[in-house]
Amino acid sequence: MKTKIFLIIFLALGAGSIVAQTLPYVVVNGTSGNLNIRSSSPCTTSPVVTTLAYNSKLVGSAITNASCGYDWFTVDIPLTSTPSTTYYGAKGSNFLIDDAVTAYVQVYNTGGTGLFVRTIPGGSNVTISGVNAKIWDGQKFAVTGNTQVYGGYTWYEIHLTNNCSQIIGWASGQYLNYYPGQQCTPPTANFSLSQTTITQGTTITTTNNSTGSPTPTYSWSASPSNGVSFSPNNTSTNPTITFANSGIITITLTTTNSCAPGTDNYSINTMVCVSPTASFTTSPTSTTQGGTITTTNNSTGDPTPTY
Repeated sequence: MKTKIFLIIFLALGAGSIVAQTLPYVVVNGTSGNLNIRSSSPCTTSPVVTTLAYNSKLVGSAITNASCGYDWFTVDIPLTSTPSTTYYGAKGSNFLIDDAVTAYVQVYNTGGTGLFVRTIPGGSNVTISGVNAKIWDGQKFAVTGNTQVYGGYTWYEIHLTNNCSQIIGWASGQYLNYYPGQQCTPPTANFSLSQTTITQGTTITTTNNSTGSPTPTYSWSASPSNGVSFSPNNTSTNPTITFANSGIITITLTTTNSCAPGTDNYSINTMVCVSPTASFTTSPTSTTQGGTITTTNNSTGDPTPTY
């Protein structure tokens, strides 16, 4: 049996050092609609106090692990009075997802009176059910990137929740500390396989050596894909791979994060073999001394065996 191993690197993107994400950082609603923000406890049975529009952002200050089936970010929302409870948004690929490269602001030194949120710098107040909306000392809010100087201070445009009369508002930098987003490093895909020449039906393991900040998401694929399965699924960090069919099969890992450009691929070819089985027939099956017979080779194997 001959061994064939191919290593193909399609593209390597990104440079610079990798910076791990550390809380607090900005998170974004990745659902196709509004995301519930809950109070009192991190659970799907807790009261819904407001919602966050699709692609709108909050700041995750802490993570509560696996309560009521989900992990939860602790988040801040605009209110009409001083916060008296903690607010939570579910973490996950269909809920709040990391956007650590976006900057945020934190309210400080308002003397406990809170900071009005305006429709435009120096304009009318954003409201909640007809009452002026405020953001409060210690609270953190994601910025859109838009700023404007008004009254001698830099004003920041910030993301708001749906309890407000609009989902974007402005706040004066007189009472805000600004925190830039964390470093963004495009992903570089890389992995190794426990075996690259195997027999049909074998399961192998993967070791994902990819890098990037924010941490990339992963998608594994095979070409041809018939008879190839990934466990527990093809978006796992280090899935196992089982090959039901023989042939040369290319395994590709695609990594993606929020940097631009934010996608990279890495591929390794595997040789999946069918062990040789020797078999032949003769015709005739008996002969006299000096006679001649013919052979028919019925041996099997993939790649084709040598004889």
